[in-house]
Amino acid sequence: GGSGGGGGGGEFAELPDGRALCLDCASTAVIDGQSDAPPLYDDVAAFMSTIRLPLRLRPPLHLVSHDTLNDADRVEGWHAGRTARTRGLCLFEEHTIYTVERTPRWGGPGSMLPVGFSERMVERSAGCVVNAVVV
Repeated sequence: GGSGGGGGGGEFAELPDGRALCLDCASTAVIDGQSDAPPLYDDVAAFMSTIRLPLRLRPPLHLVSHDTLNDADRVEGWHAGRTARTRGLCLFEEHTIYTVERTPRWGGPGSMLPVGFSERMVERSAGCVVNAVVV
């Protein structure tokens, strides 16, 4: 490894594919998706439980290339004009329930009988289901 430039000036190691790995981050780096990712995912799930956000169902974890994340980021457009980036995506479905709310329309001053109804569409979220976590 050699000294890295910029940032904190820490030590780096070169990976076989040419990427640089910060040695301070090596304990949480995912180099091999088959052996490195599952324990890290278990740690994240355990942490979520400690902050009262347990994962009832664990969505599948998909490891993808840096280029794939960048392509998805460009399509999403959420980071346009921002300097901070989170490297990962959460694929989810949002379920929405639509109902019709009916309220009576009254005939006039002092009228005791409705002469019709006004209707309006009411949208309510029925929750989200996480289908996958992509990192």
